[in-house]
Amino acid sequence: MVGIGGYGYYYLKTLLEEFSPGSIELRGVVDPFAEQSNHYHELKRQKIPVFETLEEFYSGGYSADLAVIASPLHFHVSQSCTALKNGSHVLCDKPIGAAVQ
Repeated sequence: MVGIGGYGYYYLKTLLEEFSPGSIELRGVVDPFAEQSNHYHELKRQKIPVFETLEEFYSGGYSADLAVIASPLHFHVSQSCTALKNGSHVLCDKPIGAAVQ
């Protein structure tokens, strides 16, 4: 889960509250301002690792089948590419980028 403010708050809320225990594994959260989230204490309670960058997540030996990208728009392309290069499928909040280039 990348970006837990804004729309990311709702993605994370769904992951934490709507799935039965054991049906999914949230391997980590990426957000440089995670401590400001209403979900921060729940993440810590569940011992879900929190990272400032997606590169930090992958370089720490973590992997993910799916990366949910809900960060600010200007990070969508680079974070989606990083996730794909590391073998993760990507669900990116729209739009994928601000320009075709």
